[in-house]
Amino acid sequence: MSHRTIRVRLASNSATDRSYDVLVGPGVLTSIGTVLRSAGAQRCVVIADAAVSGSHAARAVSALETAGLDIAMLVVPAGEASKCVAEAG
Repeated sequence: MSHRTIRVRLASNSATDRSYDVLVGPGVLTSIGTVLRSAGAQRCVVIADAAVSGSHAARAVSALETAGLDIAMLVVPAGEASKCVAEAG
């Protein structure tokens, strides 16, 4: 499988860099546990909207569990209004 990392660069007014990496490619959901484990992760949180929590999120959780990661799952309402830090808190 060929995965690719794309850096999302966010403008910031502070000393804190809010940029982040996104891993894309075929089969990324099934290999996400291996990728995170090799990066040193031990715990993770899967945040999914209600529309995908039973499909895509379930596949991600399965891969994370298989890699031996400690997982918490948070389901938020579907829609743009849920795409904010306040929903995850």
